[in-house]
Amino acid sequence: NGQKTWCSNAHIADHILLVARTGAAPGGHQGMTMFMVPTDAPGLEIRGIETMGGREVNDLFFTDCLLPESAVVGEVDNGWRQLMAGLNLERLMLGGLMLGSAQRAFDDTLGYVTQRKQFGKPVGSFQVLRHRIADLATEIECSRLLVYDVAAKVDADPQRMLPREASMVKLKVTETAKRMALEGMQ
Repeated sequence: NGQKTWCSNAHIADHILLVARTGAAPGGHQGMTMFMVPTDAPGLEIRGIETMGGREVNDLFFTDCLLPESAVVGEVDNGWRQLMAGLNLERLMLGGLMLGSAQRAFDDTLGYVTQRKQFGKPVGSFQVLRHRIADLATEIECSRLLVYDVAAKVDADPQRMLPREASMVKLKVTETAKRMALEGMQ
């Protein structure tokens, strides 16, 4: 019994990965178990939440929803650690995706400033734009090094939890990609 809010695309899924409290440690991260729940399970109701993007996110309501023992994913009462391990990798992958987006925006911007002419010269030859391009290139390279460093740590020890480092990747690289896209439009 319980509720989950903001579950993306549950209305089109066949299964939902759920982390629920199964142990006696209220409020902490211990005593949580991961379950694979079929979306047609008795006792599960999925209601779309209206957003500007339509109904891509959902409220999930569990009322006397009983699952077989085979629905447990991983270890009983170790679901939080399993979830965090997955989130660490997800944050790292998002960093890689955003790094590619930033690089593409940079490449497109560089192509534009070398072709667009003003006063008979490419706009990229003006000092103010050259400084902005250099700053953006530096930010992208710093982001690339951070992604590569955390990826190397994950490769060296796949069981190691890196919540701090993975969060830093997500923050830095998504901010860099956003800045690059905005600066590129400017």
